[in-house]
Amino acid sequence: VASTFETGQMVAGRLGNPLLEAMLAGDDHRDGQVEVALGQPPRAYRAAVRRITSAEGRVLGRIMVLDDITTERETAQIKADLVAVMGHELRTPLTIIKGYVRTLLRKGGEIDETARSMALSALDTNTERLERLIEDLLLMSAIETSRPRLHLEPIDVAAVATEHATERVEVRRPRGELVVQIDRPKLDQVLSHLLDNATKYSDGPVVLEVTDKGEDVEVSVTDSGPGIFSGDIPLLFERFQQLDGTSTRAQGGTGIGLYICRRLVEALGGRLWCESRLGVGSRFAFTIPKDQPIEDPLPIDEIDELGEEPVTRVGM
Repeated sequence: VASTFETGQMVAGRLGNPLLEAMLAGDDHRDGQVEVALGQPPRAYRAAVRRITSAEGRVLGRIMVLDDITTERETAQIKADLVAVMGHELRTPLTIIKGYVRTLLRKGGEIDETARSMALSALDTNTERLERLIEDLLLMSAIETSRPRLHLEPIDVAAVATEHATERVEVRRPRGELVVQIDRPKLDQVLSHLLDNATKYSDGPVVLEVTDKGEDVEVSVTDSGPGIFSGDIPLLFERFQQLDGTSTRAQGGTGIGLYICRRLVEALGGRLWCESRLGVGSRFAFTIPKDQPIEDPLPIDEIDELGEEPVTRVGM
């Protein structure tokens, strides 16, 4: 609304929303409320109109109140997305586990050793998949409510990368050690998510590279997959965001892996980004500062009040 709203001016055309104008200037004198999207970028509001009456009950005018309910709607959408995604992701391994368990219970004595071994292997694989899903959910919940707990110790990042080498994953690293104060389990979690995505969405070799950048250590995962449209890259690191592509739908996924990676890398003082070309492949890279600018642990009472976790260091 303009800074000056002169008495007697028509409401029509002044609020920029026909529905709100109709509510405020309606002739039926009835109260009511609606939800509308206003502004750029749009935010959700609950608009309520109430009559102003005199002591004698004569209607003097109307007042409109707009309550910003954007956070409420975003929270509700996140819950709905979580239920939809996790319901689908949990059903697949549970169905496989249920099928093999029933088969072993009914015909366990009749199954040959090869079939039994395949069944147990499938049970083990899908149980681990369920465990990873639950760990990701718990970690995402912890990240949303507080700073992730960091247990820093001197780790040779190049040696850690070497441990992730497989038939498809080629590791490129400096010849010597590249020691950084870092939380080893969180580093492994980021690498596992990035390598899992790279091997899932591409058929060719994957390169895991560790580079000394002076004050930082850069770790990158490069694949030769279909690539990602540049406009979609910012969406990759948000919760429950998956690209609407055939390969993405076929592979499934919760849409929280890269979000967790981004938050963990940021907690370690670095940043995570993606470089991609359609038809060529993608490169996910993140940096880790060699000198972690981490404050001393908070007192226990402050930790409880702020909902944050302390940082501990282990010396060499």
